[in-house]
Amino acid sequence: MRRGRAETQRSPTPTSSLVDQGLIWVGVVGLFGALFGQLFWESLVLAFRDTAHYYYPLLQYVRNQWLEGEIPLWNPYDNLGAPLAADPTSLAFYPGILLLFVGQSFGQALNLFIVAHFTLAFYGSWKLARRWGAPPAGAALAGISYVFGGIVLFQYSNLVYLVGASWLPLAIVTFDQAVRSPRPAHSVLAGLTLGCVILGGDLQTAYHIVLLWLSYILLLRVGNERSLGEISAGTVSAGYAPVATVSAGHAPIPVPTADPNSQGPFEPKGPAPKKPPPRPWWVWFGAVAIAAGLSTLVWLPAAEFAFLSDRQITAEPRSLYEWVYQAVAGGSESSSAQRLPSFRSLLGRTQPGTHHEAVFDFSLAPTRWGEFLWPNFAGKTFPLNHRWLSALGGEDRIWTPSLYMGLIPFLLALLAFRLKAGIHPAACWLSWMVIFSLLASLGYFGLGYLVEWYFRLTGQNLEEPLPVGPAFGGLYWLLTVLLPGYVAFRYPSKWLVITALGISQLAALGLAEAFRPGRRAFAALCFVITLLNAGLLGVAFIFRGELEDRLMQAPPDPAFGPIVPGGCTSDLIWSFTQAVGVGLTTAVLVLLFTKRSPSLLVVLTCLDLAIANRWMLVAVDERELNSPPVIAHTLLAEVGLQRESQENLLGNTPLLRIYREAMEVAPSWRQFSSDRRLTEIVAWHRDSLFSKFHLLVPVGSLSPGVCYRPADWQFALWVCQKPPTRTPSPSKQQHPPVLPRGDQPANSPSHELAFPNSAYVPPCASAALLQHHTMAVGMTPVIGEQALVVPTGMVLWRRLEPVPFVWLTHEVEVLPELRSRDPRIVWQRTAEVLFPNGSLRDFQRHSVLEMPAEAFSLVAAVAKIRSGSAAPLWGQSTRDGSKELPDFTPKAGKLPAHAISLSHQATADPGEGGNTSAPPAASPDEEHPGLLSELSSNGWCRLLAYRPTRIQVQVYAPAGGVVVIAQQYYPGWRAWVDSVEGSLPSRLPCSIWRANRVMQGIVVPPGNWLLTITYRPLSFRIGAVLSFFSLLAVTAWLALFSATRTQSAFPHFPESVGSPPPGLLPPDPLGMLIPAEPTPPEVDQQALSPPHQLGDQQS
Repeated sequence: MRRGRAETQRSPTPTSSLVDQGLIWVGVVGLFGALFGQLFWESLVLAFRDTAHYYYPLLQYVRNQWLEGEIPLWNPYDNLGAPLAADPTSLAFYPGILLLFVGQSFGQALNLFIVAHFTLAFYGSWKLARRWGAPPAGAALAGISYVFGGIVLFQYSNLVYLVGASWLPLAIVTFDQAVRSPRPAHSVLAGLTLGCVILGGDLQTAYHIVLLWLSYILLLRVGNERSLGEISAGTVSAGYAPVATVSAGHAPIPVPTADPNSQGPFEPKGPAPKKPPPRPWWVWFGAVAIAAGLSTLVWLPAAEFAFLSDRQITAEPRSLYEWVYQAVAGGSESSSAQRLPSFRSLLGRTQPGTHHEAVFDFSLAPTRWGEFLWPNFAGKTFPLNHRWLSALGGEDRIWTPSLYMGLIPFLLALLAFRLKAGIHPAACWLSWMVIFSLLASLGYFGLGYLVEWYFRLTGQNLEEPLPVGPAFGGLYWLLTVLLPGYVAFRYPSKWLVITALGISQLAALGLAEAFRPGRRAFAALCFVITLLNAGLLGVAFIFRGELEDRLMQAPPDPAFGPIVPGGCTSDLIWSFTQAVGVGLTTAVLVLLFTKRSPSLLVVLTCLDLAIANRWMLVAVDERELNSPPVIAHTLLAEVGLQRESQENLLGNTPLLRIYREAMEVAPSWRQFSSDRRLTEIVAWHRDSLFSKFHLLVPVGSLSPGVCYRPADWQFALWVCQKPPTRTPSPSKQQHPPVLPRGDQPANSPSHELAFPNSAYVPPCASAALLQHHTMAVGMTPVIGEQALVVPTGMVLWRRLEPVPFVWLTHEVEVLPELRSRDPRIVWQRTAEVLFPNGSLRDFQRHSVLEMPAEAFSLVAAVAKIRSGSAAPLWGQSTRDGSKELPDFTPKAGKLPAHAISLSHQATADPGEGGNTSAPPAASPDEEHPGLLSELSSNGWCRLLAYRPTRIQVQVYAPAGGVVVIAQQYYPGWRAWVDSVEGSLPSRLPCSIWRANRVMQGIVVPPGNWLLTITYRPLSFRIGAVLSFFSLLAVTAWLALFSATRTQSAFPHFPESVGSPPPGLLPPDPLGMLIPAEPTPPEVDQQALSPPHQLGDQQS
């Protein structure tokens, strides 16, 4: 009976249905073409912010590693070396990275990667809206408002978060299928989508997805109970009656017959499955377990790296878990006055200079909420500075320059907004999701900020700082305190992508609500908004002059220069004008073109978003990214090298390293604006080797842009920037410092930093730790009468006493292994190792090893203790437990140390395989000039072959010694020695100890040895094995159930309310096409084969 009524009320002809579908897809395809089309017929690359200076060089380096047959495990060019596989942003094992191997150039491949993920995000949002029961026009509206809204669209500038945003809708779709379906294959699909987010490097979005799944289960249980209660009370009818179609050819929307004025159900109710669905908690656990298993090779090394990184540096607990840990385990490392950790960081008082200070960066100021309604309301950020809101101090660092998702989707989302489930649990869940994520994105702007703002507004001065920080009381602060491990993440604005998904889905559901028979609420709302915008437009015209006068006093932007007051007011007026035009056109379409208005609204939204957000897509000529950097050319010329022949490097050094100050923009840019500023930024970042551009040369960078930085190296940088007080030796002041030139700012911190053992005053003393031919970018030397050529605003210094990459030392100082993670203790140890007695240590003459007490016998086996002290070697602790070091400041006094001589006077223990009677090997001066690091007649070592994960060094040590490698000390490196003469044991394992706090030290017995060092991290090997077997298990599981897979509709929310007949279900022509995860590439054994000679290495 109801089926017949539904058939009589459907659209009359298939032709009109095709017209509507054609309008929708013409609008969608046209929007994709308008924004991305030029990328495929011009040599342009989407390159702004991180995509230009971080991901373009990094992903190209990762791709080249795969093409050369190397597994990208180690990056020798960042800091003193860093684990590449443990860096989530490398995307080394993400299946989507295969897109980077197609195309005529890497720029084209990168464009394809970006556009493909936007397409995936559109499909996921479209599919999710269809699953809620939205009509095709509503689903298309959800897709375009999600993808081309400012929040997601601007993520092209940060590819990891684009990956997370593209998989987020499908993660909700597949989990809903898994919860509502008895087939385990759907749980596998949910795990696959979450696994792709993790493999894509967006670990925080993966965390958010797990939380969303939990909230979905909770609301599902509440919705079921409420529906049962309503049925028992007889308040909701079990019957549905079809109504007029939303547009021609679309499925009719079922409406409850009992109450015509009640909310329309947003999701169809299908027939009950033959088997009961599994318990939601088991589905959640299974999906999370599958995702964790498939992505173990990424998150396990990343977790290890994060634990050893600067993100764990904290003197005070930042979460309840850290407070409990420090209260239980920290008492032995702190004074009695500090046995109970401080609550200051728990109350939102961040620790300056640490990761905790960056946790609340990129918070969304509530003053920006107007951007949801008005396009570019706060002004455009680039290429000219029109950002009036930022100039007036109304926002924090900008995560995305616009929040605008289209006026029509925003108004439709308001119609669908619900805070009570009723028979609308989908809309309720999405509404709370929007509220939660929007509040979480406030971050820094918590209750503490409101209190401070109140005191500033009333003119009251606080005599003492508040006991709480600005973020205290905010939702993001609460998450960092309560959720385990969440404080290791940063940037509250990452929650905005969930806000965008919620608004887009509510818009799709609101389209069905707007066109219910007899409802004119949407048309009335459009008229009201139009009148409001017209009034604001008049106000903007009236007060335009006053606003421009006030903006004249605004401070300039460091990158885009002085603000342009006329441009600010023009953007504001155009914002209101566009809102008036869209609102008025929408009202006319709804009232006069009811039959095709949904499809026409999709087309209008496409036009609205193209006009409002097109300016955010920044594309530059690929040649700008690939041009040789100016500083790199200067550095290579300075050491007599050519880019094509880097095998001629002098000394035991396989790579050139620089130290670059953390200067993101040229200082002169604040003084003037430029229409070409975006291209200038890319060129300046490239020429000055900002962030990751050093990987394109390649040269090493000691302070690059990184996701994680080893904590030990971070402490070394800090200590070198603020070394212990010392009196400079007159012999080290023979050259006067060079005055800053060009537009180097007068307040440069360079003059405050010590740089021992150098003829010049460089920008940072940390370069003193660095390798052979280390360059420090930021100041310039005078070579003859000419200074080096460097980019605008940058100057250059060079070390005159370089440290080689590998050397043999005979004087070592042994310290007990430092097990404490207290930053005050680590700071003191670092300062006393690097700057004994206030001056920089000469590492080639005197190095420091740190090892546990039980390992001292390894050193004693190859040398005698010359100090002759009868006192127990390990009888003292590393520091006095009652000594306090507030604020990481090093104190006077030395930690206990013991001098050990490994000179030629020491004799080896024959029982350990030593052979001091062997004839000395021939000096390699004649055979390999320039490759010798010879300290004395006691022995020498030379670098034979170098690859990122494999190093070979020939060591001639008649009396034994310590080989020091100027490379980051990190777990996963293994070493062994093979006898060159053949009379001694082969493949003798050697332990790698911490040397000079940040380097690697290997104790070698007497003899002539071939030392081999390889990087095979245990965390990666375990992760690779677990991921491989997880993939096998998932594949077998899918194959087992694929034969019985059927196409049927499943209920989405409470099934106690009556179900419409199958004919009333909205069509789903695309079906669920979730891409399966491809099998990860097999390990290439070439990476473990004998290394190439130094002259054959890849540049």
